[in-house]
Amino acid sequence: MKFVPLSRIILLELKRNGYNILTSKNTVDDENPTWYPLTVPDVDDYLLHLDCSGSIVPMEEQALLVIDDALANIDEGQLLGEVFIEIDHLGELEDKIQFYGKQYKFISDPEYYVFSFDPKRFLIRNYALRTGNHLLYLAYISQRIIINRLSSAYHEF
Repeated sequence: MKFVPLSRIILLELKRNGYNILTSKNTVDDENPTWYPLTVPDVDDYLLHLDCSGSIVPMEEQALLVIDDALANIDEGQLLGEVFIEIDHLGELEDKIQFYGKQYKFISDPEYYVFSFDPKRFLIRNYALRTGNHLLYLAYISQRIIINRLSSAYHEF
């Protein structure tokens, strides 16, 4: 159990593990909230219950993040704070990506590796196969496709 920085990868992992909301004791104005994952049967009912029960006090509103909404609408750079998680498979994956990135220089020279031989893709794919977290691999593939299309469109200009 430990705190890890909030990121899209962490949100995808939490979603895969059945969590759908992140709660915090911090207020919405806090620039570095501490998040705790939570699973509720129905997110809309949970939010409505908070609003109707008077649990949400104006000017002291506690931070709350719906994981699906965050994945759909928030960019990586806008995700703030740290999440308390019980497993550290993602930390191991990040460590491997950093280690092999330095070893094979795919972080410093990414243009050297075409997509089919991208070591980061292999690491994420193997992680997805080992843990069953296919959403993480699909998100990585989607991101790479968008980046490749933007890059090729830029070079055509």
